[in-house]
Amino acid sequence: MKDDSRKTKEQLIGELAEMRRQLAEQQAGDEKRKQMDDALQKAFDDLEIITIERTEKLQKTNEKLVREINERKRMEKALRQSETRLRRLSSQLFNAQEEERRRLSKELHDQLGHDLVLLKSRLNSIKRKLPPHQAEPHKELSETQEYVDQIIGNVRRIATELSPSIVEDLGLFASLQWLAENFAHQHAIKVSLDMADIDRFFSGETRINLYRVFQETLTNISKHAQAKKVSIVVKKKKDYVIFRVKDDGKGFDLKQLSQRDPARSGMGLTAMKERANLSGGDFDVESSPGKGTVICFKFPVREKGGA
Repeated sequence: MKDDSRKTKEQLIGELAEMRRQLAEQQAGDEKRKQMDDALQKAFDDLEIITIERTEKLQKTNEKLVREINERKRMEKALRQSETRLRRLSSQLFNAQEEERRRLSKELHDQLGHDLVLLKSRLNSIKRKLPPHQAEPHKELSETQEYVDQIIGNVRRIATELSPSIVEDLGLFASLQWLAENFAHQHAIKVSLDMADIDRFFSGETRINLYRVFQETLTNISKHAQAKKVSIVVKKKKDYVIFRVKDDGKGFDLKQLSQRDPARSGMGLTAMKERANLSGGDFDVESSPGKGTVICFKFPVREKGGA
């Protein structure tokens, strides 16, 4: 009995020790859990602060971006309006130029042309009144008449080039053909012309713009290229008529030309590009020193017809 009582007492002491150990472990675990809960709460609080700061920063960035987008839209709208005004101004300027050219052409043809014809008639009258044996005056009068004929021819050519009525009278195809042939004859340049009949594809102001771009292209070649051969190809491709004019002249540096003052370098290429743009077309130049120049421009077809 005594042994059993002692054993029971020892067991109770052991169980009590075990309970105390478990309680200590539980208290340590609770403390650790509390520390973890505190650390987790602190991390959550820090995360919330960071989230609020990031949200505020993102909101400010977004507001700035919205302002920049609105400002860019405003600037783009102003730019489009400015481009529209410039297009309208360019169109008015070109129309004014055509009116002035038409007036000058009429004055050349009607006034100067008429005066030259009268001069030639008077020379003929003087020549008929001279005695046949006066060979030297006859020769001088004949040479003067030939010179007057050359002047009359030049006046008619200039009047024709000035006035867009040639396009209305002859049609676009015939007018461009006349320009090319006259260019070849006047400047002694070999011209290869491959052009389809394009009259039915254009009308009105577009015809005039196209004629002027083509005319200015040939004028630039005669003034600057020092070319011996010129190739002209005009073809319809899908919704465009494409012009490709290539010369074997001295060429030029496009980069240097773009950096020059327009007042010194002239407005030829700029005006040609603007005329093409006004008609919904495009204009491009390829050139390099010693390798000639290729000018390519295309105009959209306005009146449908066969290819």
